[in-house]
Amino acid sequence: MTATPSPASPCGRCGTQATAVTEGALPAAVGSHADAHAVWDQLDAVQRDGLASILRTVLPARELAEEILALADRHGAGSR
Repeated sequence: MTATPSPASPCGRCGTQATAVTEGALPAAVGSHADAHAVWDQLDAVQRDGLASILRTVLPARELAEEILALADRHGAGSR
């Protein structure tokens, strides 16, 4: 039995292959990737390094991410 390939679309800017489980889900995957480019393009090199470091820390730890967002909501994102 062979696996059915997932629908895919390559990014013209970076070559990343956006994939989805179904063809209907592909537009959302491609849209999310385009949104990521839009955010990335607004950051300078230091901000990009910081964001990447934060994401590497919190993405594998869902509870940590939820607690950080809760702190941001309670204290305001710009306050300390």
